[in-house]
Amino acid sequence: MPSKKNDRLSRVEKLVEKIAIEMRELREFQRETTEQIRELRELQKETDRQLKEAGEQIRELRESIRELRESQKKTDEQLRKTGEQTRKTEIQLCESDKKFNKVIDSWGIFVGDKVIPFAEEFLRKKGFSEISSCERLKVLERGETADYGPIIASRKGKIILLVSAKTHARSQDVDELLEDMRNFEFFMGDDYAGYTLCGAIAGMSFGEGVEKYAKRKGLIVFKVSGDTMRAEEPKKLKLIKISKINQK
Repeated sequence: MPSKKNDRLSRVEKLVEKIAIEMRELREFQRETTEQIRELRELQKETDRQLKEAGEQIRELRESIRELRESQKKTDEQLRKTGEQTRKTEIQLCESDKKFNKVIDSWGIFVGDKVIPFAEEFLRKKGFSEISSCERLKVLERGETADYGPIIASRKGKIILLVSAKTHARSQDVDELLEDMRNFEFFMGDDYAGYTLCGAIAGMSFGEGVEKYAKRKGLIVFKVSGDTMRAEEPKKLKLIKISKINQK
C-alpha cells in the first residue's frame, strides 16, 4: 500500500512541478507581451508624432506654394509693367531720334543756307576776294585729329574766317572755338601758311551773356535776324598769324 501512495504522490508532485513551469512560462510570456504592448504604444506615439510633423510640413509646403504663386503673379505683373515701360521707352527713343534728326537737319540748313553765304558776303564787304568755303573738315595730323567747319578763306587777301555754327550757342562753344583757333596752325599750317586767322560764332539762338562774352574774346558774332543774319563785331578782333609750316 505504501508503494501505491508513493506513486500517486510522485505523480502529483510532477503535475505540480509541470503546472509551476507552465505558470512561469505563462508569466514570462505575459511579461514579454506587456513589453511588446509598451513598445507598440511607443511606436504608435512616434508614428503619431511623425504624422503630425508630416502634416505640418505639408501645411508649410502648401503655404509656400501659395506664396510662390502670389510672388509669380507679382513677377508677371512687374514684367508686364516693364514691358509696357520698355515700349514707352522705345517710343520715347524713337521720338528723340526724330527730334535729333530734326535738329541735325535744322543745323545743316542753318549752316548751308545761312551761315556760309553770310560769312562769304561778310568777307566780300570787307574787301576780300577769291573766296572759298568748306562746310566741314576733319584733319589728322601726327596721330591727332581736329574737326573744323565752316572755314571761309580769301586766297587773295590771305584771310581765314573759322566759324563755329550752333543751333544754340553757349559760353563753352566760345571756349572751344578759341581752342580750335589756337590749334589751327598745328593742323592746317601746311595749307594756310602766311594767312591770318579770325573767328566767328554763329547761332540760331544764344545763351545768356554768350554774345558779350564772345565779343570780349575778340570773336565776331553772327546772329539770326528774321529770315536773314547780321554780324556784331568786337572792339578788337582776335587775329592769329599762321606762319608755321608743319614738318612731316
